[in-house]
Amino acid sequence: MLRVRHITRYRYARPVGFGEHRMMLRPREDPDQTLVSERLRITPEPEMVRIGRDGLGNFMAIARFDAAASELCFDSEILVARTIPPAPIGIPLPGLRPFPTRHHGAARDVATWAQAFHGRRSGGLNAVAAMNAHVHRTFAYRRRLEPGVQSPEQTLALRSGACRDFAVLIVEAARALGMTARFVSGYVLCPQPSGAPQRTGGGHTHAWAQVLTPKAGWIDLDPTSGRIGPEGLIRVAVADHPGAASPIQGVFIGGASDFLYMQVDVEVSAAARVPGALREFEPSPLWGVA
Repeated sequence: MLRVRHITRYRYARPVGFGEHRMMLRPREDPDQTLVSERLRITPEPEMVRIGRDGLGNFMAIARFDAAASELCFDSEILVARTIPPAPIGIPLPGLRPFPTRHHGAARDVATWAQAFHGRRSGGLNAVAAMNAHVHRTFAYRRRLEPGVQSPEQTLALRSGACRDFAVLIVEAARALGMTARFVSGYVLCPQPSGAPQRTGGGHTHAWAQVLTPKAGWIDLDPTSGRIGPEGLIRVAVADHPGAASPIQGVFIGGASDFLYMQVDVEVSAAARVPGALREFEPSPLWGVA
């Protein structure tokens, strides 16, 4: 099992009002991951929280506030059980209906890059696996705290980026080959056995890609670490594009100079499944709404 503590804190120079905030913090209900326990504290306490799912099955919470404050804090803690299936490497992908590829002139660069890998191997998942490994080996990981995602063309030109930039590149490259692919956001477990290298991209929210296979369903590809399969990953949201999978989105009511900073702290750790291990987790009435 994996335990995640995710705290997002916004600080302001004076008390400000808050508009609606959308949270995507609760993990997906997928066959290989099960939510065991959860706790969510929001300060100041919202006037109302509404829970639902979007069209792709992602959990979403909408919070409304009626109080002003100089700090807004979202403190989430979850415990997730994982079942890891064997990774089906080598399954070719026939022509499946893909999500639409972005239509702009520079997209030809991504298509050309993807075709080079497709030509080396027998197609489908093998080609995407080769791209995934290539990004890990030859591109420089660079944590970027500023908002937004680089275009795939920028990532190719710079040969560097954050995990979300690498994920978008793999998604768009897979789509250029006629595959169904999507963006995934969530968390990653970084500690490795003694003597093994640390997994890149942790200590924060994480992003990777998924491609659809006819036999094994959705396959996780993490170009930041070069790995294939769900081991060490917790899926929170899947989306056509990164903007639809942000952990927290919202607005404050005040002047631009009122905003001081945002601080995000994420800790992911392995947790033993023993009686009493969940006592520190409080049942959350916020998630009890159907």
